[in-house]
Amino acid sequence: MKRLILIALIFLFIPGVFLWADNFLGKKEGLSIEPPRKALLTPEVLRYSVEWLGVPVGKIILTTEGTEQINSRPCYLITARTFPNRFFVKLFDVEYKLASYTDKEGLYSLRFIKARRIKEVSDEMRIDFDQKNHRAFYKFFVPGGPAEIITFPSMRKERVVNAEATIDIPEQCQDLLSSLYYFRLLDIKEKNTYPVNISYGQVNWEMNVSAGKPYKKDFYKKGSLGVFTVSPKTQLADFILGKRELSITFTSDSARVPVIITVNTAIGQFRACLENLPDK
Repeated sequence: MKRLILIALIFLFIPGVFLWADNFLGKKEGLSIEPPRKALLTPEVLRYSVEWLGVPVGKIILTTEGTEQINSRPCYLITARTFPNRFFVKLFDVEYKLASYTDKEGLYSLRFIKARRIKEVSDEMRIDFDQKNHRAFYKFFVPGGPAEIITFPSMRKERVVNAEATIDIPEQCQDLLSSLYYFRLLDIKEKNTYPVNISYGQVNWEMNVSAGKPYKKDFYKKGSLGVFTVSPKTQLADFILGKRELSITFTSDSARVPVIITVNTAIGQFRACLENLPDK
């Protein structure tokens, strides 16, 4: 379940009660990816059901909570929460919560917090970003004890991660969560590739995202909507998940809502599907 929860977290996120009918419309003429909104919608709550090989195993909730001040800068507060369902919690009692403070003007991360609970034990990682001086300050801790570092993906087994560290970062650096919302506000063109820089695990990662051709998909009680799919290319996915195939499907309207996230793994396919497609 540890791996399941982390798979669900990366760009986020996986289904059981389907929002859509799984049929596609063949007509692609006239479809385009619309220019994005100029700002994130607040509040916005996106609820996903987590599914593995067709079996519901948990939930993910993404929320733009509102705005807060970080270092005198107005920021979007974006949160993500993942947890198993009543069946899986008996086997794997693991819960994650992420919080990203994303600069409203620059659309880069100023603070990222990842909290994890495994049964009665919890730990936390925090990254504070100094975007002006291109630095990131990492801190790991467990209340009442030393930091616990997860090492199960093979790419991380040989790495030593310090409980506290400072690293250099590139311009407009993102965290795991802000990167998704940053992409939602980019002016995306079909077949173009967009680099996104992410800091995680005391390493800087470049993710290259190419937008596929928009197409029509039927959504339950919402009719046919234009969507497009991206397959991010980055070693960060290998670092967190091991080598896996990841794809994300967004609506092609200005809201750019992530509706389906698919991860193909050695133990089967995981999917995250949106349960509550927001109204425009």
